Amino acid sequence: MPSTHHINKNATQIRQAYATFDQVEAQYFDGLIVTGAPLDQLEFEQVDFWPEFRRILTWRKAHTKGALFICWGAYAAGELDGVFHGKQLAQKISGIYTTDGLTMPHSRYFTIPLASVVRGNVLAGSQALGATLISDSASNSWYLAGHLEYQTGTLRAEYYRDLHKDPHTPLPAHYFDSDLQPQNTWHDQATQVYTSWLNTLTTARRQAHG
Repeated sequence: MPSTHHINKNATQIRQAYATFDQVEAQYFDGLIVTGAPLDQLEFEQVDFWPEFRRILTWRKAHTKGALFICWGAYAAGELDGVFHGKQLAQKISGIYTTDGLTMPHSRYFTIPLASVVRGNVLAGSQALGATLISDSASNSWYLAGHLEYQTGTLRAEYYRDLHKDPHTPLPAHYFDSDLQPQNTWHDQATQVYTSWLNTLTTARRQAHG
């Protein structure tokens, strides 16, 4: 976790459970995964660990074989890497959507317009949702706008959290059945995407060792 991040709740327990970037900076890893965070309504410079995040992105070029960025992590890293220019949204994209055959949960206040992608390969996306998965060989990175890591009930928990704040919060799209039970329609594709990304690390390792 970023050492410069201010933790609001359970700070002692969290710091005991996780290493900070400073503690692992000298090490080398096959891959780096940067998860999402509910930060996409903030400007990047308002994020307390933004300078450290920039340092991590530079560090990973020499210390990892590749990276996978998820939701806000993708939004921020893609901008810093020069892969695309994201756009903040006033209305949250929430629900299960399929783009180019890739089904996954989305929960975000940003989009990656297809026309804003400067380089890399858009593996999935649409005009309405923007690019949802981009691979970029120049940075050895994948940028995933959604949340394939979500469990079946994660989006439901987020919905009720948001509903508590705003009673007009709409239901996540294409998620609940007629009895308001969440349906997991993305599990198999999550496995496929993560397996494909892990295979890129294996290829990179073989190339590095001849």
